[in-house]
Amino acid sequence: MLPQPMCVFDDRRQLLIDNPASAALVGYRVEQLVGEFEWLLLPSDTPRWRRFLRDMHGTNAPRSTFFRLRHSSGDWLWAHAAAAEFTVGCAPLIAVTWKDCSTDLCEDPRTISPAV
Repeated sequence: MLPQPMCVFDDRRQLLIDNPASAALVGYRVEQLVGEFEWLLLPSDTPRWRRFLRDMHGTNAPRSTFFRLRHSSGDWLWAHAAAAEFTVGCAPLIAVTWKDCSTDLCEDPRTISPAV
């Protein structure tokens, strides 16, 4: 089992595999997360999440960005998502690793928005 939080999504954005570290990151059990994932996202992040996964298909280049995830406590976490596409048979899948960056981002808002 991988020690870092990791999920695998299919081309319909369904969460197929979730490891215990990923479930612990958001305070849920693994079986509570498999399937629909978008309920964990801040609603305003959902369109960007969909684009992030859609744009991953057919690429060999890893990508990363930040999303806000709902913890079971009701708090919102800033999470760094790093994704890469791979295939099993002919099915394209996307592996996403997560890192909680809430403390870093909250301390310095310039890390999430460019200077105007």
